[in-house]
Amino acid sequence: MYPEAPVSGKCKIMLFQKLLLIVIIATAVLSGYNCYKFWSKKIDPRKSFKHFIIYMLTNLVSIFAIVFITSFIIIYFKEFFFKK
Repeated sequence: MYPEAPVSGKCKIMLFQKLLLIVIIATAVLSGYNCYKFWSKKIDPRKSFKHFIIYMLTNLVSIFAIVFITSFIIIYFKEFFFKK
């Protein structure tokens, strides 16, 4: 009914950059959740206090690694994601 407005190439690239950033963050969130589920199956934290501490430490290390890698990727390619 209405004619579509022409979309420039720069607008498409900016949309792609935003979508890629959202995909990277969503992947990090899903991988963190999967690590949590994996460790809760491998280490039963209700079995003993020792298992609970090991479970907490492994979750802490795995989530730290995921956040570190995701932040490194975003900061390393910040010129690609956040062009002025």
